[in-house]
Amino acid sequence: TIKAELNKLDDAEKSNRKAWNIACHGEGNEDLWKIRCLPGMLRLFERKEQPDSIDHYLKLGNKLLQRVPSNSIAAIGFIQSRAATETNRKNYARALKDFHWLRNRKTGTEPKTLFTQMARCYDALGNPKLAYTYMDSARMWTDTLAQHNLTQQMAEFNVKYHTQEKELEIAHLQQEQLEHQAFLLKASIAVALLSGLALITLLTLRHKKRIAEKKIELLKQENELNSARRYIEGLEEECKYFAKELHDGIANDLLGLQMKIETSASKGNEQELASLVSKLRNNVRNISHELMPPEFEHLSLDQILDRYAAKLTENTGIEVSYHPTENNASRHLPNETAYELYRIVQELTMNIVK
Repeated sequence: TIKAELNKLDDAEKSNRKAWNIACHGEGNEDLWKIRCLPGMLRLFERKEQPDSIDHYLKLGNKLLQRVPSNSIAAIGFIQSRAATETNRKNYARALKDFHWLRNRKTGTEPKTLFTQMARCYDALGNPKLAYTYMDSARMWTDTLAQHNLTQQMAEFNVKYHTQEKELEIAHLQQEQLEHQAFLLKASIAVALLSGLALITLLTLRHKKRIAEKKIELLKQENELNSARRYIEGLEEECKYFAKELHDGIANDLLGLQMKIETSASKGNEQELASLVSKLRNNVRNISHELMPPEFEHLSLDQILDRYAAKLTENTGIEVSYHPTENNASRHLPNETAYELYRIVQELTMNIVK
């Protein structure tokens, strides 16, 4: 059929005859296969203008039509082709018979086409009234079809409208959801920032607290150090006081007693007593010097320690020597520091002597 429509008639004839041979020698219901081939054969021979072949296949189709179900697709297709062929051959009465059969059986033929062909046949037969009736039916069917198409199109538009409305509603809901998520995100960020700020503030306060505690501890240590320094200074003042009292008071009194004993005593026990008093005076004098060497007022630490080493050698018989600092650097030390160093050296040497 396609080849015939393309005006390739020879090729179309070969294809149709090949299909006919297959239908004639096929398995199953050969009549159905044969009658299916007839519409193509009829259209082919119409184009080739071979009326004898058309008559042959019409007769063959009429015989086959009696052996196949009338409601089969093959039978309906042949009747539609036969009606069209009879119309083209101007056999309008035969064509109208087939058209009425197709109309009454509701074979699925398009009503507009069917009514138009029937109107054409009645017009050719000289019956304009029926021709007008069927043409009006074709027009009404066209209007009905157009109305149906319009209704269907409106329904499609309605579906599209509701679909678009749903899509807009979904988009609106998605927008609200996105806005809600954005709000939650902003709130989370704000909470995180506030938490971070609170944490930083807490850490800062803790750091300041530690610094304050350290300062307090340093102040306590400084206060304790100052207290210890004041205590040591107090001891030094007491040592100075006792040393002065021993040196200027008791030592002088003992010196006066010694002189009186020496001037008034004989060479007996009084001389021994004077020697004992002299020894006692020296011991008091040594204690006074150990408590607070009077040289601190006008000598440096190097000079005082050098004299202390010589005196220690004299009193204990142990060879003690002192090596002074370079360039007599100890003279720049404050008296308090020099005195503390003197006490340390004194304590160390006394422990060694013991």
